[in-house]
Amino acid sequence: MDAKTRYTKLVEDVKNEIAKDRAKFDRIKERNQHQEKYKELWEKVNIDEVVEKFAPNSEPVINDNGKIIFRTPGSNIQVVCEATIGSLRIQDLDITL
Repeated sequence: MDAKTRYTKLVEDVKNEIAKDRAKFDRIKERNQHQEKYKELWEKVNIDEVVEKFAPNSEPVINDNGKIIFRTPGSNIQVVCEATIGSLRIQDLDITL
């Protein structure tokens, strides 16, 4: 199964979970409103290509914030997808701010 298919399935899981938890829904809605400001700057990408390059052979998981994470075991690079807004970013866990 490709990354996009796995992502799409997990998006439905996230949306169902959010529908059951009003506090989580409110937090995610607020986060999405903040991100929407920058949406015109986003570049369209192929999630399959991004995951294959940065997190090959990974199994996505949903974190407590409703984000879908693709990470290859033993790697410090992960692809973080915002399930409710349709964005992703590549994160290097070795970099701290």
